[in-house]
Amino acid sequence: MRQLVLYIHGKGGNAMEADHYKTLFAGYDVVGLDYHADNPWEAINEFNGHIHC
Repeated sequence: MRQLVLYIHGKGGNAMEADHYKTLFAGYDVVGLDYHADNPWEAINEFNGHIHC
């Protein structure tokens, strides 16, 4: 089973910030998501289709 860390940046950030956490979570897949809404709570519709459990 693969282990996943999902990084959702704050306003003005970007998905590439997830790279910082790769060293902290060795052995995990670290994935960053970008969104265009004003906050992550409004961006949930943008995430649909990208996250498959």
